[in-house]
Amino acid sequence: MDAPPVAPPPPFKDRRPGLIVFGILQILFGCLVLLMIAGLLAGQAMVARSTGNPIDLRQMVYLVVFYLALAVLFISVGIGSTLCRRWARALTLIVAWPWLATGFITLPIMAIVMPRVLAATQGQGPAIPPGILKMILVMQLLMIGVCFIVIPGVLVLFYSRRDVKATSESRDPVSRWTDTAPLPVLGVALILWAGALFFPFIGIAYRGAMPLFGTILSGLTGTLVALAAAALWFWMGLLWYRRKVIGWWVLLITIVVFGISNAITFARIDLADLFRQMGYPAGQIEVMRQTAGAMHGLMTWGSAIWLVPVVAYLLWVKRFFPPVSK
Repeated sequence: MDAPPVAPPPPFKDRRPGLIVFGILQILFGCLVLLMIAGLLAGQAMVARSTGNPIDLRQMVYLVVFYLALAVLFISVGIGSTLCRRWARALTLIVAWPWLATGFITLPIMAIVMPRVLAATQGQGPAIPPGILKMILVMQLLMIGVCFIVIPGVLVLFYSRRDVKATSESRDPVSRWTDTAPLPVLGVALILWAGALFFPFIGIAYRGAMPLFGTILSGLTGTLVALAAAALWFWMGLLWYRRKVIGWWVLLITIVVFGISNAITFARIDLADLFRQMGYPAGQIEVMRQTAGAMHGLMTWGSAIWLVPVVAYLLWVKRFFPPVSK
């Protein structure tokens, strides 16, 4: 007896042109990040000349490495998208979803905090007319909205489409490493590994200044804590990549503990003292002191507010972990 015919796959619209266009846009965005590195270096050089303070190379190395990694990510994923690689679609969504979530949380917070920051800076120079001040505020909020909501939102809308997924899988039929775990789980694992890579840079760039339950660790002690956190983040990322439920529990406890620790610390410490231990020059600290009142509340409440969506996400993503066998 003949075997029953295999049903053909459901038809889909080939989205290769869109993958190429969005890939080119991501490449251009990566090149823009490279230009930001050049602008950052030029800006720091101008500040150093105007204040007479030398450039802090430790902080500059951290920032350059961060932006360079971001540029490499966007350029490589953009190239993968133009080639219709399934891993490029997966990585784009992994980057775009947290990016978009950050925008939705950050924009209303900045809408509350930025007027206070701008008002605090009024006494540092010639008074700015209220109309100009409002225009500056609106332009800054619009820029945040475009960079943190519009751009990632467009990426999410396009790369989440069924036709885009089907096009990537049909043109790249080989199983890739991004197929080994559901994207919500894989995304957390990659974020944890990225944190493990950057924790040592933070410890070195900011002289080991680490907030911890109402105190500020610094120097060798803070650096060792940063290295221990890097090891913990790497281990949790490995557990998440393998979908071990113990990794879910460890991350949940770690996030809650770190959030409570930061909220307690920022509620008690003087931010100027934190900036001083991080290695900022006295002139820059004095400028920061003018806006410390507004920033103090932002960092205190922000540490607590961020716990809500993060814990909610962890509770939602637990469904992708296999139940513990009895």
